[in-house]
Amino acid sequence: MDRATMPDTSTQAIQMLRSSTGYAYMAGYLGQAYILSSECDLIQGDEIFDISGVGMVLPQGDPLNYQLSRK
Repeated sequence: MDRATMPDTSTQAIQMLRSSTGYAYMAGYLGQAYILSSECDLIQGDEIFDISGVGMVLPQGDPLNYQLSRK
C-alpha cells in the first residue's frame, strides 16, 4: 500500500478531496462547519466520532462515506 502524502494546510486537504476518491478530511466540529459553509460540493460524514466533535468532510457521492456509515 502506498503512503498518502499528508497535506500541510486545510486548502491542500480540500484539494486532495476533490482530486481523488478515498480521502476524508478530519476536523473538529467548528472547522467542519466553516469548511462546509464555503465549500458546497463537500458533505459531512454521517457520524461525529466522540464528544469533542471530531468528524470527517468528504466529497459528495464519495463511496467512502457509504463504507464508513454502514453498521
